[in-house]
Amino acid sequence: MFASQGWKDFIEDVNLAAIKTGDIHNLSTIEQLHFKKGELSILEWITSIETLSRDAYDQLLEEER
Repeated sequence: MFASQGWKDFIEDVNLAAIKTGDIHNLSTIEQLHFKKGELSILEWITSIETLSRDAYDQLLEEER
């Protein structure tokens, strides 16, 4: 899945969304800031899925040896 063009396009879109979401200059309430923080947390998690999956797979392979 991670090698597919669809995944690469998706991650590119997520990274662009994170850049846009990270702009906090026009926020007027603390609630908006907390909402943005949550959005960024989810976007960061999505972009880390590939690395986390590969690390877990490598660890499983290492344990089998």
